[in-house]
Amino acid sequence: MDHIELIKRQKGDTWDYSVAGCGESLTLRMREDGYVVLRLPEEDAAHLQALYDNFAQFTSCDEAVKASVAADEGQKADHLSRGDLGYRSAMGRARSSPDEFLDLREQPVPGGWEVGPCSPQVHRAVPGLERAATGVITVLSRLGASVMALLASSFGLDGDAFTSVVLQDGHMPGACLRMCCYSPSQHTDEEVAFTEHTDTTLLTLALCSPVPGLQVRARGEWVCPEAGATICDVVAFPGEFLEILTKGFLRAALHRVVRPSVDARYSIPFLIRAKPNAIVNTRPYIEEGNRLRDSQNAKKKVPGPRNILDCENKTMQWLWNYANGW
Repeated sequence: MDHIELIKRQKGDTWDYSVAGCGESLTLRMREDGYVVLRLPEEDAAHLQALYDNFAQFTSCDEAVKASVAADEGQKADHLSRGDLGYRSAMGRARSSPDEFLDLREQPVPGGWEVGPCSPQVHRAVPGLERAATGVITVLSRLGASVMALLASSFGLDGDAFTSVVLQDGHMPGACLRMCCYSPSQHTDEEVAFTEHTDTTLLTLALCSPVPGLQVRARGEWVCPEAGATICDVVAFPGEFLEILTKGFLRAALHRVVRPSVDARYSIPFLIRAKPNAIVNTRPYIEEGNRLRDSQNAKKKVPGPRNILDCENKTMQWLWNYANGW
C-alpha cells in the first residue's frame, strides 16, 4: 500500500502535521486516484487504539445506555449542522445483530470545548470514551487543517483560504467523528453494507480499520485502500464541497463499505464540514497566488486560483443547499 508519511511539527504553543512532498503533488494524487493514504506518527497510535477499544465497549452496553445518547431523528437533516449526532442502529435482513453508529462533535462551552453528546450513563459505563474521542478529534482536526492548507496552496491560495471556513479557535465545530460497527455478513459472497455514495464534506479522513472494508472507486474500479494498512494510516478523500469549490477539479470520492465476513468491523471516519455561516472569501489571496505562480515560471497541472471565484462570498450553508439540489 502506497502512503505518505506525516511528521508532527511544533508551532509555538500548538502543533500540526507536515506532509512530505508539496501540496501540488498531493492534489494531483487525490485527483487521479480519488484518495491518498496518510500515515500518522507512531506516537498517535495509542490515541487511535484507545478510541477503538472504548467504542467496542460502548457497543456492548445495554440499550438504556445507548438510548441516553440516541440521535434525534426528528431534527432537520437539510442543514449543514444536521441533527444526526448521537447513537443510531440499523437492523438488516438475515443478520443477528444491528449495525451501530455513534456521531460525536466538539462544541464550545463556557471555559473551553467538550465532545458530545455524552450522557451520565455513558460516563459511568464507558468512562474513557469522551477522553479518547477528544484525543482523536484533536489529531484529525490538526491533520485535516494541514491537508486543506496544502490543497489551497496548490491552487495558488493562502493556506487559510479553506481552513478559515472550518476552524474556530483551532477547533472544528462543524466536523463529525462517526464511529461505526458493521456486523458480519451471513453470506459467502461479498455483501455491501453501505452502498456507494459521496460525502457532503470538504474532506473526509477515515481511519484504516483492522478489518478492511472501505472501497473507493479509483481509475474505473473498486480498490481497498485499507489492505495492508496499519492503525496509523488514514484515508483522505474529497467531499462534495471541495468538488464545488474546485469546480470539479477534485471530485468527491465515490466509496462504499463491504460487510465483514467473520468479525465485526469497527471504523471511524472524521467528516470535516464547515461552519454553516462561514463565508468563502478567497479573493484576498488571489493576487498573491498569481504572483507566486508567475514567479515559479513552470507548467502547472493544477488550475489557478481563479477557479475558486465562482463561490466567492457564498456561505457554506448555500453550498450545502447547492450540493443537495436545493
